Amino acid sequence: MEAVYFGFILICVLLVSVNAIPMPISTAGCKVGFKPCPNVPLKGVLENAVINGTCKGPVAMLKKGTQVQIDFTFKTNIDETALRSKVSGKIGPLPYVNFPLEDPDACKDKEAGLVCPVKHNVDVDYKPVLDIKSMYPAVTVYVKWELIDGNNNEVFCAIIPAIIVS
Repeated sequence: MEAVYFGFILICVLLVSVNAIPMPISTAGCKVGFKPCPNVPLKGVLENAVINGTCKGPVAMLKKGTQVQIDFTFKTNIDETALRSKVSGKIGPLPYVNFPLEDPDACKDKEAGLVCPVKHNVDVDYKPVLDIKSMYPAVTVYVKWELIDGNNNEVFCAIIPAIIVS
């Protein structure tokens, strides 16, 4: 039991230490760090993710009560006629929770700028908008963004570190 308690204290100290490291803050469009979702076969590749907000290093700073546009640059391995977004969030050790989107159909979301069909091996920009509601708690969250084709295959799946701030 003492080893578990000691391990917990050590993890807390490490987390505080990591959070204390100063990082430059970018306020123009900033490139966010993302990792591919583990163990997910993909039908494309995500090359870049840039938000129109603020970043602290590779972490997206999501301000409550605002809309954040994310510019995903990706390529598909095959021509795609139907694409939809699925977004979920993870706080701490809790499982991912689905995040409702106003229009998950990426091909019909006029503001996102994606035109279907999408040709394979061509750089494509997809710029969906994410509402950061005022009622959301100020927390660190991992945002999982999946772009899924008409056959339920994932074109890309990215995990984006973010902090919701007041």
